[in-house]
Amino acid sequence: MRDGDIIAFTTSIKGLDIGHVGIAVREEDGRIHILHAPQPGTKVHITKEPLSEYIMSVKKHSGIIILRAEELKVRLPASIYRKPIDPALYYP
Repeated sequence: MRDGDIIAFTTSIKGLDIGHVGIAVREEDGRIHILHAPQPGTKVHITKEPLSEYIMSVKKHSGIIILRAEELKVRLPASIYRKPIDPALYYP
C-alpha cells in the first residue's frame, strides 16, 4: 500500500458494499494511517491508530478495497481535449 491510495471500507451492512472511504498516509511510525472524516460534518484528520487497528475497532467494517490512480500510459489525440462535453451525458 502506498501514500495516496484510496481505501474503501467494505461493510457488513445489508445492501451496502462500501461504508466508508479514506486516503492512505504513511506516518512517522512507518505504518499506514487513514486521512478521513469519521462522521458526516466532522473535520478531516489522520487516525491516531494504524489502518489495521482502525479496521478492527469498527465492527461494521468487513474488509478493504485499495484503489490506486496510475499515470495514463496512452497518448490521446489533442483533438479529444478540444471537444465540448455535453452535460446531458452526465446529467440526464
